[in-house]
Amino acid sequence: MINPRVETLVEKLTRGISKSLEVFRSVEPDQWEQPIFDDPESWDLKDLVAHFIYSEEHVLSIAQDIAFGGEGSPEDIDIDAFNENGIEKLRHRSVDELLDILTDVRKASIAWVREIDELELDRVGRHPVLGASSVETIINSIYGHQLLHMREITPRFRN
Repeated sequence: MINPRVETLVEKLTRGISKSLEVFRSVEPDQWEQPIFDDPESWDLKDLVAHFIYSEEHVLSIAQDIAFGGEGSPEDIDIDAFNENGIEKLRHRSVDELLDILTDVRKASIAWVREIDELELDRVGRHPVLGASSVETIINSIYGHQLLHMREITPRFRN
């Protein structure tokens, strides 16, 4: 039987990616390169999908490190530089490729979350933005991070 806390995390992660993909799939081709954020750099919708990909991969690796006894994120991470480097690495990808990668990244997150136990959920380490956090909180932050940005852009791109 799956742990109820794990089940809740899996449900959130599943619901979050489904809603995000629904919005992304409703975007018209000419909307993908419209600027959506101007601080610190100008991002378009493709950049946001890239941001979701690399940030989820990174935060998941932090959660895994903490779950297995590590400290988590380094204290001196430069979030703005991290964001720009992550986007740059994926900028050459097509929209379809990015959406496929995003789906695969979330599947990997969900698969890992299904395997963790109570002790691992409660371990505390450093999240790059939240500071000292439990693995459960860090996993919730993956869902919350994407939800925050989707709420910012959804009214603009929903048909």
